[in-house]
Amino acid sequence: MKKNKVAKFLLNLSIVIVVLASILLGGYFAIDKIIVPKYFSEYGIYNMNDLVNIMKTLYTSPNEKNFITNPYTSYDTQNAVRKLANAGFHLKPGSTDELDYDAIAEGTGFTLNPDIDFVELNDCEIAGILNQMLASGVLGRYLPNLDYLNTINMEAREVVITPTITNHVLDPYSANISVVIKLDTSDVRSQMASYMDVPIFLLNMIVPETIYIESSMDVSIDEDQNWKHSNTFIYINGRTQEQSEKLLELLISFIFPVEEEMTLDKFSETMGELLEYGLKMMGDVQFTNAIATDNASSSKNGIHVTIKK
Repeated sequence: MKKNKVAKFLLNLSIVIVVLASILLGGYFAIDKIIVPKYFSEYGIYNMNDLVNIMKTLYTSPNEKNFITNPYTSYDTQNAVRKLANAGFHLKPGSTDELDYDAIAEGTGFTLNPDIDFVELNDCEIAGILNQMLASGVLGRYLPNLDYLNTINMEAREVVITPTITNHVLDPYSANISVVIKLDTSDVRSQMASYMDVPIFLLNMIVPETIYIESSMDVSIDEDQNWKHSNTFIYINGRTQEQSEKLLELLISFIFPVEEEMTLDKFSETMGELLEYGLKMMGDVQFTNAIATDNASSSKNGIHVTIKK
């Protein structure tokens, strides 16, 4: 099934390219209104503008400086690890700068520190911790759909938390969260080629080496620490939502087995759950906008984590 999809898409793309070359002068209307819909409508591509935008999105990796507004540094990661280690979370054996996320997830990676009941992490520190979690592979056990993307090759590039404030009063259980993930597709392409029994160069023509996925959503947390996501949006390589949705639907049809019944909504939800499951490993979460920084005159948004003991 997957092999046929890839072969059909490539065949259709080749046909359009050949036709485009042969009727380049005066033939745009036929390509736009007849040829592209005929061969690509099943992929959500209905005209030349859709097709060109998808190809531009696929093969134009944006400069991070153009869309990462809240970058983190190694200092942020080290500071977060220090805070959590002081609170009692175990470091990875032999490491001085990485937590033992496997043990923490299993409930064995914590030693009670009676002097510390909570930890506050700003959103840059959260991004650093999330990146370590992705590299450890621990989140794959909670989010099995990520196995098809291989979390080892996912890198957190940014987390932005904006708590909800109504009439100048902050709601500690409501916020908008944006997470940017950089995905290296090397393993994905190899796995797809093996699964579909097609040459790797065919997948290289469809799936780019690097994809930036931004997931934005409103989050509310109830008294039992259940997270509810709403107004979820997902963007690829800094493109618009409409352009991103078309590309994602195309990639989902190639990457995920039919039996997974993966949809754009389910994929968006999975990306949003990355941060949720990571933070739940640490304790009960509240949002805040008053986390002190090294600059005494400023503070940052982030979370207040009450440690489960």
